[in-house]
Amino acid sequence: MNIIIYSQPGCSACEQAKALAASKGIAITELILNVGQPQLEGKRYVPVQELKDKVPNARTMPQIFDGKIHIGGLTEFKKYLRYD
Repeated sequence: MNIIIYSQPGCSACEQAKALAASKGIAITELILNVGQPQLEGKRYVPVQELKDKVPNARTMPQIFDGKIHIGGLTEFKKYLRYD
């Protein structure tokens, strides 16, 4: 698996998705949307437009991919991992 989680600061569902991956021993790449927040060293920040280009109709966070395959949000990620 090559799990990529697009997250946003202060997003509880984003934190839950990262915790779920960690509990399953799945390494992730987190890409944090740059919404003008202070940036922490060692984190990867991306422009909001990057996510909009990949998922134009995304309305919730996080948005999760396995490589180039769009999984969806937290609910879909749980189903994808057969956690529901």
